[in-house]
Amino acid sequence: MDDFEIELKTEFLEEASELLDGVEQAFLNLEDDPSSEDVINQIFRFVHNLKGTSRAVGFGEVAEFTHELENLILKVKNKEMVPGTEVVSLLLRCNDHIAGMVNGLKESLDATFESQPLIAEIKAMIESGGQASADQAEQPTSDKEDVAQPDAEVLVTSEVPATDVSSINAAESGQAASSQPEQKWDNDQTKKPKAKPKAKAKAEEEYLRVALKKIEELNNFVGELILTQTVLEQRRFHAIRDDLANKSISQLTKISKEIQDISMSMRLVPLRSTFQKMNRIVRDTSGTLAKKVNLTLEGQDTEIDKTILESVIDPLVHIVRNAVDHGIEVPADRTAAGKPEAGEIVLRAYHQGNNLVIEVNDDGKGMDPSVIREKAVEKGVLKPGEETSDLQALQLLFHPGFSTKEQVSEVSGRGVGMDVVKTNIVNLGGEVLLSSEVGKGSQCRIQLPLTLAIIDGMVAKVGDDRFIFPLSQIREFLRPSREMISHITGVGMCLSLRGHVMPIFDLSKELNGKKSEVALDDSICIVCRVHGSFFCVQVQDILNQQQIVVKALSPDIQNQKGFMGGSILGDGQPAFIVDIEELYRDRVKEIGTQSSLKEGA
Repeated sequence: MDDFEIELKTEFLEEASELLDGVEQAFLNLEDDPSSEDVINQIFRFVHNLKGTSRAVGFGEVAEFTHELENLILKVKNKEMVPGTEVVSLLLRCNDHIAGMVNGLKESLDATFESQPLIAEIKAMIESGGQASADQAEQPTSDKEDVAQPDAEVLVTSEVPATDVSSINAAESGQAASSQPEQKWDNDQTKKPKAKPKAKAKAEEEYLRVALKKIEELNNFVGELILTQTVLEQRRFHAIRDDLANKSISQLTKISKEIQDISMSMRLVPLRSTFQKMNRIVRDTSGTLAKKVNLTLEGQDTEIDKTILESVIDPLVHIVRNAVDHGIEVPADRTAAGKPEAGEIVLRAYHQGNNLVIEVNDDGKGMDPSVIREKAVEKGVLKPGEETSDLQALQLLFHPGFSTKEQVSEVSGRGVGMDVVKTNIVNLGGEVLLSSEVGKGSQCRIQLPLTLAIIDGMVAKVGDDRFIFPLSQIREFLRPSREMISHITGVGMCLSLRGHVMPIFDLSKELNGKKSEVALDDSICIVCRVHGSFFCVQVQDILNQQQIVVKALSPDIQNQKGFMGGSILGDGQPAFIVDIEELYRDRVKEIGTQSSLKEGA
């Protein structure tokens, strides 16, 4: 196989990956509107072009399978078959199979696949006129199949003006077409949609495929540029007296910020593809449980760092499945409670400061804290008689092995879902919170940093050293008066703030191994929060706030608790980035402090 043939096959696989997610959504749209010619034509165009192109580049097994699938689509297109639930279920499994072949071929261009059982189902469906036999009924897909992703580690994409250095978001390119019914896909080299004439000018954008490795290298060099610029910016008034040089440094600062914004935007991808996968999760799970569920998606164009997005998919799948299984009631129970038969789940994303917030809301039965407490005592998570607030009781659901289900089902009940959610989100520097009202529904709220590469940080003096604290973890900071400080037996020094009491931890003792020599009323107290519990950390002084380029720690200290990385300060000296939440999470849990300090109070 020569280099030209390898290049052709690789390009085909990337193009197929880009469109597969969009086609899955088209199958789901077909179930909602079986008479939509736009959706049917969109599906047929994809399958037809995939068949022809795969045969042209030498992927015979893909061509054979898509040829049989095309016969089924033709029956629907020619109105010889109504695309009911059984037909759509088969189409979705065919889409999964094609995705599996594409991913397998990415790993090895000589890979082979067993397609005959599914081809036999396609032929049987055609012969039956749209009615699957009992042994061919839809089987729920596993979590991994639901969230199967092309091996997009190689490429990243984004839409930018043709004058910019650009990359293309593999997942988003196909999704843009699926969200616009008037557009049709042509799987040719230009991949320009046939849009309405008045929209043509807006669609005139060029695309450039760029290897993800190159973007990572670019971001590394931009990080070095920002560090150098920061050093110059902070030193210029002390060491440079030349006006022209100072003006040049100011211009360099402006240009560096522009370059940083552009390079960081290349890492950002929209949530649309990931969100639309949840349609499939809800459909399969509700079908298995004989429930009726409507899913509403909001904020699909909200962007997040690609590396973070890849780690948030599995937690999101668990949360959505739990909302269908644990939250939404069966139709009879909903009717008896005066609710519509179909439950409502709203998946919402938005930016809040430098964070991304993802919310999953349902209008189900809610979570009863008293039931959770009983289960916690039964499983030994709580001691009999141990007091917990309702909020703390909800957080017990994240305990490994914890489940309120009486029986283990195909969907849930093993207690291995929510602890995975918490672990994954915390590892990304985020947090996840549950809230609920019995009889009315629940909310799961995930908060994540937009990117792990550059953060806003606060530089503080701790003893004789300087440390960096992520601004996202700091609620506020203040210099306390003597009247605000008290000692509580079993807790230690505490701060009274606006009528609420929280523990104060000596950060110098934690980081430097020795107690702070500065009195509390001469120090700065930084107010932080972990899962609704507030606490303070004592530092000697706050020096400044700046953008921090996160650098990985060396292998011998990278697993040290409480440190998320390192960076270079404005004077060129290194400093650790402290993860305050991780550092004191266990201590806060041990104390069991639950302050009623409210958001924005």
